[in-house]
Amino acid sequence: MIRTGPREVTIYCADAIPLIHGPMSRCRKGPWYSGSAHIGGASTQTTRDKEEHKRRRKAWDHAFNAKALREYEPRLNRHAIALMSQLKEQAKQPSVRITNWVNFYSFDVMGDVGFSRSFGMVEKGEEDPMIKLLHESMSPLSIFGHINWGLNLATRTAAGAKALLDHIDWTSKVLKERTKVGIAELETSSFTDKLQITPKENDIFSWLLDPNAAEVSPELNADSRLLVVAGRYIPLRTHLITV
Repeated sequence: MIRTGPREVTIYCADAIPLIHGPMSRCRKGPWYSGSAHIGGASTQTTRDKEEHKRRRKAWDHAFNAKALREYEPRLNRHAIALMSQLKEQAKQPSVRITNWVNFYSFDVMGDVGFSRSFGMVEKGEEDPMIKLLHESMSPLSIFGHINWGLNLATRTAAGAKALLDHIDWTSKVLKERTKVGIAELETSSFTDKLQITPKENDIFSWLLDPNAAEVSPELNADSRLLVVAGRYIPLRTHLITV
């Protein structure tokens, strides 16, 4: 047991895992998870309210049942073929930074499977500006991750919150394209893509988003970022095992 703060201790004990993280645990997530909730809302993963998590988790369960996963397979296959094509070309070079290409692939997959917006990084061979912005928006977490009050303070400043706010604005526009109300707003703006997007193939947000919703909630917006950041490790791990 190590004291890591005035009101915080870190415990290394395997027997404590089921007591803390098990289904019957009476513990709840610590204040770190709500460090930036005042800006972009709490995602299903970061919400500290167990009842809210249970309610929101039901929609995610539908998005990841066996039938839904089969519907996502054609998208993964198309991106896998594109990756293999690029790697064949890259094999002509003296060396290839494979980690870059696998990251391009995994982000493209999660953007496409998540909300029908591939970032096109495999095709372009470079990181998309929105993914760069996503990394920048998470930098305060790496610096103040173990200082809750510092994280809260940093994200309340213009410099500390700018990247996160810019990324929230982008994901909000992407989600609003899927709603009728959002299209009405876009008609009065300078945003060029004014057609409501109805994917030909179901994606994850087909299960999470109500197309007739009056607005896109901050919590749903936070879920879109959760999907890209956390979800990208799923296709990465799956295809590495396959290879």
